[in-house]
Amino acid sequence: MSRAAPTPGELRAAAHAPLDTQREVFERAVRANGTLARALEALEPDEWVGAGAVFQGVWNLMSGEACDAHIKDLDVLYFDASDLSAQAEAARARREAPGGLELDVVNVARVHLWYEEVFGSAIPQYESVAHSVATWPTQCSAFAVRRGEEGGIEVIAPFGFHDLFAGWIRPNKVQISREVYEAKVARWTATWPWLLAWGWDEGERPERQS
Repeated sequence: MSRAAPTPGELRAAAHAPLDTQREVFERAVRANGTLARALEALEPDEWVGAGAVFQGVWNLMSGEACDAHIKDLDVLYFDASDLSAQAEAARARREAPGGLELDVVNVARVHLWYEEVFGSAIPQYESVAHSVATWPTQCSAFAVRRGEEGGIEVIAPFGFHDLFAGWIRPNKVQISREVYEAKVARWTATWPWLLAWGWDEGERPERQS
């Protein structure tokens, strides 16, 4: 297996490739991101890195930019139902993130305690990190990674890899509001104009604007 960073063409072609090929290309993209790779090395055994540092790094490669361009924070996730205190969560955040990124550490087992206050609706307690990732606002952003066995990369990808490599933004309506989704679409398409975004109520692929 090649360890070289995938080219923009390889990444786009992977949208319609077999799953094994998608995983291989994705892992190469993760390894090509030096900041993310260093973050994975520093994780505790029960921790994952998710969201922007993962999927936006792939979009940066597809755009011919540095892997860590436009990425300002590092989202670290873990599940510990035995200690739901904010203090325990904060203790894990008392470390330095690579690349000067802001570190955001979340115990997903306690998200239900503050979610309603922040987003306006109550949710049940998550059962795992994977359960949490499956509720994230878009299918293309629902990724979390950590070190696997024998130097591999373990991946949570509840919606697969197609939308990430295709540059499609589609809502995952399990939990989010229209306002949250549309704010993300506006921000992401301003940074990566080639992305193709579905409207909240649209069921079919929109036309790509030239």
